[in-house]
Amino acid sequence: MESDAEGFSPDRAFWLLGDQMRTAILRAVWESSEETITFSEIREQIGSPDSGKFNYHLNKLVGHFLSKGDGGYSLTQAGREVVRAVMAGTITKHAEIGPGPIDAQCTECGGTLVVRYDEYGIIECEDCGELVMWNEFPPAGLDTRSAEEFASTFDRWTQVRFGLAMDGICPNCACETTMEVLDRAGESADGIASMHRCENCKYEARVPLFGHVISHPATVSFFYDRGVDVTEMPYWRMRSLAREFNEDVISQNPWTASITMRSDGHALELTLDESLDVVDVEPSE
Repeated sequence: MESDAEGFSPDRAFWLLGDQMRTAILRAVWESSEETITFSEIREQIGSPDSGKFNYHLNKLVGHFLSKGDGGYSLTQAGREVVRAVMAGTITKHAEIGPGPIDAQCTECGGTLVVRYDEYGIIECEDCGELVMWNEFPPAGLDTRSAEEFASTFDRWTQVRFGLAMDGICPNCACETTMEVLDRAGESADGIASMHRCENCKYEARVPLFGHVISHPATVSFFYDRGVDVTEMPYWRMRSLAREFNEDVISQNPWTASITMRSDGHALELTLDESLDVVDVEPSE
């Protein structure tokens, strides 16, 4: 489905926001306790600039970033997203935190995992350098959180975003994502994974095969019956659990693969098709 609404080119949108007074106007409307704010209230809040200059910049924002009604001015969705990006620190802050230890061990060497932030959230092993998680994260989310709290929040943030990408929805811009199966079974430790890409904003997410089955009802039930709740697991514990999973490519045309998990002397085998959808579930010896 295509939208019939007229919009701006990216160049024009950047130009419209390329003035300090215009961004101050958007901030003033955002901070208003009322749904709408009047001309004089906005002008007073940003320091009562020259009336003609203020009116010029205000009118440039109306229609795309601001709506004008009988009660005054309010933010459009575009206006809200601009202010939210500023408030999240995404376009205004450069934060660096860590590394700080978390209560988890590396699946490769048994060393301690640490979390740090340098434009991206990163969880890695302080001993062998194994990269466990890496993803975008708003700098504002670091405020007031300890290393453990940040790691937990970052984990949840990443799992939700990857879940959207796996469902074909870009977590950045909501456009459709494409999926490519990366079949490296038997060639490297990476095994089988999927790469999800958004052509609009260039977002990418690489998801290991176990990420496509860990929340499947059969998997959840299999482990829950054996005292393990995978729905509450952070990614680094899922990753440790998945080391015991066996991945096998069943056929190339059509492409199908299986993943077998074991626990407490029992096994469960799930078969996936070329879309990495589970098409068969059965106990396995």
